[in-house]
Amino acid sequence: MTNWIGFDYGKRYIGVAVGHSSTRQACALKTITARKGVPDWKSIDLLVSDWNPQGFILGYPLNMDGSQQTLTKHVLTFQKNLIQQYQKPCYLVDERLSSYQAKSSLPKDVNKKDLDSKSAQIILQHWFDEDMPMPPT
Repeated sequence: MTNWIGFDYGKRYIGVAVGHSSTRQACALKTITARKGVPDWKSIDLLVSDWNPQGFILGYPLNMDGSQQTLTKHVLTFQKNLIQQYQKPCYLVDERLSSYQAKSSLPKDVNKKDLDSKSAQIILQHWFDEDMPMPPT
């Protein structure tokens, strides 16, 4: 099985999901912290060590009209750092409405951390459903 890790990047919290290319199913995993936009790299190191992913799927924040958000440049920096740190591909997936979809699928009193990991699951699942490139043969 080939594992993939999905991220919903935020400047305070980063939602994480994991999925397998054979089942094409994503599962919310956890939320890690970030301080002033800097991720807890030790937590990401542990995730990469535990799951040994083929690569990463990262939510790409856009406004409804397709224009970039303020957060977009931070996401691109996170993508660059993931690629440099782990030497694995990192694909961007349009994350418009993923937070809305996550909120509507969870109880109203859900905490922020659960919401972020659910958003990561939605992003990764979208990639499996729509955009996943075929693995090399």
